[in-house]
Amino acid sequence: MNKLIFNNSAYKDALKLSKVGMWELDLTTGNLHLSDEHIEIMGSPDIPTMIPVQEYIKEYVHEDDWGFLPSITEKIIDGEWDCSQTEIEYRIKREDELIHVYANMNLERLEENIISGITQNITASREAEIQLNHTLRHLADLKFALDESTLVTITDVNGTITYVNDKFCSISGYSKSELIGCSHNLTNSGYHSKSFFKDMWQKIQKGNIWRGEIQNKKKNGEIYWVDSTIVPFLDLNGVPYQYTAIRTDITKRKEAEFKISYMAYHDSLTGLPNRRQFTDRLNEILNSRNRSQIVGVLLFDLDNFKYINDHHGHQAGDDLLKMVSKRLLDFIRSDEMVARLGGDEFVMVIPNLNSRNDLAERCCSLIEHMDAPYMVDGRPYYISLSIGATYAPDQGNTVKELLKYADFAMYESKNNKIKGFRFYEPHQFSNLSDSMDFERAIKRNEFVLHYQPKFKLDSSLHGVEALIRWQLPNGKLLMPDKFIPQVEENGMIHEIGNWIIKTSLIQLRSWLDQGLPPVVMGINISPKQFQQNGWVDLIIECTKSLEIPPELIELEITEGVLMDHNPRTLEMLNRLKMSGIKLSLDDFGTQFSTFSYLRDYAFDILKIDRSFTKDIEKDEKSRIIIESILTLAHRLGLAVTAEGVETEAQLSFLKGMSCEYLQGFYFSKPEAAETITEMLTNYVSSSNGQIGGKL
Repeated sequence: MNKLIFNNSAYKDALKLSKVGMWELDLTTGNLHLSDEHIEIMGSPDIPTMIPVQEYIKEYVHEDDWGFLPSITEKIIDGEWDCSQTEIEYRIKREDELIHVYANMNLERLEENIISGITQNITASREAEIQLNHTLRHLADLKFALDESTLVTITDVNGTITYVNDKFCSISGYSKSELIGCSHNLTNSGYHSKSFFKDMWQKIQKGNIWRGEIQNKKKNGEIYWVDSTIVPFLDLNGVPYQYTAIRTDITKRKEAEFKISYMAYHDSLTGLPNRRQFTDRLNEILNSRNRSQIVGVLLFDLDNFKYINDHHGHQAGDDLLKMVSKRLLDFIRSDEMVARLGGDEFVMVIPNLNSRNDLAERCCSLIEHMDAPYMVDGRPYYISLSIGATYAPDQGNTVKELLKYADFAMYESKNNKIKGFRFYEPHQFSNLSDSMDFERAIKRNEFVLHYQPKFKLDSSLHGVEALIRWQLPNGKLLMPDKFIPQVEENGMIHEIGNWIIKTSLIQLRSWLDQGLPPVVMGINISPKQFQQNGWVDLIIECTKSLEIPPELIELEITEGVLMDHNPRTLEMLNRLKMSGIKLSLDDFGTQFSTFSYLRDYAFDILKIDRSFTKDIEKDEKSRIIIESILTLAHRLGLAVTAEGVETEAQLSFLKGMSCEYLQGFYFSKPEAAETITEMLTNYVSSSNGQIGGKL
């Protein structure tokens, strides 16, 4: 060992300051001499300054380097070592960490069997290198992920493209050579305004990040959408020197959004604007209307559309609606709008009228335009319109008002087809228009039920039929034919129908609780209500919760419910039948009666319409029809109710035909619940148990 070097204080100070250790290996003895600085690098002051090299390796060198260090010594002794290779690295174990050591070998004294050199702790630099490699690998992974999923471009401060990735080229259809050196104007679709891009540039030029959605155009002209983030890169003075744009292709998402938006504002069958779009558009027109501007609204439906649907099927009905819609689009002017509200009901807004006469002329033109026949199943059909007309500002200033008044006029038009349209006239519709707030009526308990008795042949009371009335605030009692059509059209039939069910069954429970004779409660189910969900559950639940025997409930259903032969209809009727509730086929013979109804549906009772009953005395055909219905019903095991019995002669004829149940003004008009209660009380106290005669 060169003791002069090891003991030279100046040299030792220099080594200590530079944190460099020294070592010397005696190949003859195998001993390794270490300087204090080397021992300090190893981090253990207990290590001797002289130690056998094999012990040094086993005790302090990492296991993975055990074979590597001895092989160097052997190769040097055997003369197989490349003397130009004087630098090696190995790792030293120090408590719970590893020290990376750099060693430089001096072979000048090899003839004396001495190898010497210096060592240096390079752990920090190696860890930094490892971290750098990890960072570089992470960045490479990020770049790969970005290139696979996003469109990346870099531009200079003027917007000239200096870099573009493959994904951008793949989506846009442009090559890198076509894009680099150009601006993004190359992919501008023209969708966005100049102010849109001006705002974007103002933000990024101030060093702020910009985010937004941009519609671009491919090289082939196709449109695509990107969600863009533009990041300014700033110099030391905080001034942008380039911009990096990271974009995600959101074309499919935007297409889905557009489709959803279209569906939200358009009718799915005809493609016409729907109620929502019509409401928004009319609101916009009304809010921007000038004082002299008259805005007309036409509400109309197709006469005899139900006949097409019933006789040719729903597909034919749908095809007809499409043909009507196309013809309507051909009719309207650029500033007008036509929408389908549902079913065969349409609405048209005419925003720029000078007078009421102008609106009347448009009505006449519309009727004339729609008058040509439509080909359905290869046959021509003529479809007329029932039009209700109203206008702002004289007859209303809101969408709700105008639609309500147009609705009144449309129904009046159905009853007066001289011109095919009808204006809303406040003085003619005052009683109705003031009362057509159905929600208010429910909240204020303005609806009431009256009950019309049904009698057996022996004049004993069989049951009652619940009939709705509207008690107006002015004291007038409105009959159902004056408001039920509107209730069905505006969707309130579900709420009102459910109210009738609950109210009538609660009343029946009340009579039973008073110990009065059990009577059958007849409840009418509107065809529109029948289509709604939940009413069957409601009846069955009320029957159970009120503990009403189900055979005391009779549901009256018209033939219109059965015409489409919907499997769901059969399922609902069977469910009611299984619960024990009675089913009555109402107004039998007045619509498209078919024996298949009696075969396919488990009805208990047929109800003969009053139109046949009233003509018994003077019309032999009516008598024959009634005889036929009764004979058919009895052979099928069905009971029959005849409504509209008003005279002794009618009663006598029906008794002679053994008609089971009778109803009409001959016996009693519909009465309030209190009157029926009194009637039932008298029945209990009656010695003969009958109520016969007129009330």
